[in-house]
Amino acid sequence: MEILIGIALIAAGIAIGIYQYRRSGAQLQETLYMQTSSIKDALEIVDEMSSSDPFYRHYVELKGSLVCDAPLNSPFSNRQAAYYTNRCLSVSEKTRVYQDNQGNRRTQVTKQENELSNEHQSADAYLRDSSTDVPVYINFDSFGGDIDLMECCDRFEAADSPWASRFGSRYSNMMYSDGRFLGYRLIESIFPVGSPVYVLGELLHMGDRYVIEKAHLSKKPSLLSYKSEEQIVQDHKNNQLSSVIVGGVLVLVGIVMIFTSR
Repeated sequence: MEILIGIALIAAGIAIGIYQYRRSGAQLQETLYMQTSSIKDALEIVDEMSSSDPFYRHYVELKGSLVCDAPLNSPFSNRQAAYYTNRCLSVSEKTRVYQDNQGNRRTQVTKQENELSNEHQSADAYLRDSSTDVPVYINFDSFGGDIDLMECCDRFEAADSPWASRFGSRYSNMMYSDGRFLGYRLIESIFPVGSPVYVLGELLHMGDRYVIEKAHLSKKPSLLSYKSEEQIVQDHKNNQLSSVIVGGVLVLVGIVMIFTSR
């Protein structure tokens, strides 16, 4: 059995390492070699091509500032945001009494978390640069996992805390626990208002607006970030290194399990 587990770990390590390394590598190459376009130049291309193809999507790299006239107030961290995502989890404690192999009575206490809600919301926000006053609206939801968000909340609220007394009732019908309920874990990330923006995606004409969203037709990497291009490049390099380390550790553990089981 241990040999099979070892083989599975080796295969998983190789697969995970290759997939993550290639994915980060593709994003790194696109970020390094894609030329940043001004919004004015990008819009001119979209206008010209849309005259013959109303569904034309222009793959482009843009940089500018984020404008959000009516920002959201993120519920858990109380921060102004153009986009936020959050999760609320119930935290409970389970106690198990058992006898060990020597007949001694033992008590094991474990904690478990169950997701109660998973929410995201975006406000009308657009990108601008010095080349034009025409706004390019950002489709936050389209980017999915290809969006950099600022982590701003990961805290525990006890069952008798003021927060739980005020807001806990909204989660009561979703509550499930086979142990002692302790409280709530609140996790939230935001795309901050007033931040610079780096975006790699497809620009299109949608109704009376210009919109940029995740690349679909071109099948190329996409990214929406509040970080600088230099920070993004370093993140991709770090991700490549992490993929090698994680894959290598899984392979090494698998090899050790195979040889120690003989």
